[in-house]
Amino acid sequence: MVYDIAIRPLSPADFLMMTKWLRTEEVLHYYESDAQELYTYESIIEKYSPRLNGVIDIPSFIVEVDTDPIGFVQSYRVTAEEIEAWGLPKGKTYFTFDQFIGDPDLWGQGIGSQMIKRFVVELLTKHQPDGVIVTPNVTNERAIKCYEKCGFRKVNKIENDLKWMLVYGNSIAFQ
Repeated sequence: MVYDIAIRPLSPADFLMMTKWLRTEEVLHYYESDAQELYTYESIIEKYSPRLNGVIDIPSFIVEVDTDPIGFVQSYRVTAEEIEAWGLPKGKTYFTFDQFIGDPDLWGQGIGSQMIKRFVVELLTKHQPDGVIVTPNVTNERAIKCYEKCGFRKVNKIENDLKWMLVYGNSIAFQ
């Protein structure tokens, strides 16, 4: 099935919904596997408000299907420290992103792969990086399969073999 997917900037009006999503056990298991405590509305405001007012440069977005909010995605430039630690070719620009679908009942329907493909096109168009990278936990087989379906390929394990580094197939730096 093809979904009508839109990606729009996160706004303060989304914080309550984000709180609900990030208090869902299944979402937290994959998205914030190292979270020590549940998110509260106040902690969501504290974490995401600086992104909206430009204090922190992590563009954050809400994903909609047929105008209904269903997920979240954020992107950021890979840092020089990460480039070094991950063994990436130096002198290149890389972007990475995190995402989740907030309602586990929507998982396994193809929405995630369409959302990722759409977001990767936007990243490539807007920023023209040399590479797009994702780093899911090695135990997150659902995400890894989805990323591979979207054109990413495994390069190597990173962070003490806890995460896979996958690169988008058209990434110039890896051809």
